Amino acid sequence: MIDLRKRHTKEAFTLIELLIVATIMIMVAGIIYTFYINLARTYHKGSDTVVRVLDAQNTLEIISKDLRSARNIIRLKSDYIEFHRFYYESDENKKDPVSNLNKLMVEKVQIRVRKDDSNFYVIERKVGSEKWRKLPSQIRSKYLKPDIFNAWRLEKTYYEVYDPRRSKPDKIPLVKINIEIESPKNPIHLFKKVFLPIPHGKLPLIKMPESFQN
Repeated sequence: MIDLRKRHTKEAFTLIELLIVATIMIMVAGIIYTFYINLARTYHKGSDTVVRVLDAQNTLEIISKDLRSARNIIRLKSDYIEFHRFYYESDENKKDPVSNLNKLMVEKVQIRVRKDDSNFYVIERKVGSEKWRKLPSQIRSKYLKPDIFNAWRLEKTYYEVYDPRRSKPDKIPLVKINIEIESPKNPIHLFKKVFLPIPHGKLPLIKMPESFQN
């Protein structure tokens, strides 16, 4: 007699095989997570560096813009500068807009580096009788070097490094602005040299031609 019944065997994963698969999946997930964390850290570190560089560049532009219109330097130290600058003030009450549209004015500008209450270095600016205000670039760091100003002074026919202990801040045609942040992770060092628009801080004498004088 022929047995027509088929023997069906049920196959399943053993506990050891499940443990092996789970271990492999955990290892793969750990590798993916580690890669993601490192990538995120690199991205944030790069973004933070870019922001710091942009802030330093904006600070250089703001200070150099003021110096380009300087009339004379009053006081200069490594963490402080004080000078007079020219600016134009519009007279909106003038009936004739063509005649004397702008008036040349002089105002005092002060820029300093100081520590705030949280022991962070900040750069502040004061114009005229206004209060001290932080620069729009908002540089604030514990690692910012306060020595941001250097200058050269014209002495007879050659230039020498300006020393506030030995000479006055006149005859200074060149000022160097340094923004150096000595952060252990993202150090930054940018600088800019600015030539003052008026030689030695005084208006040059202009002699008219004889044809105009007659």
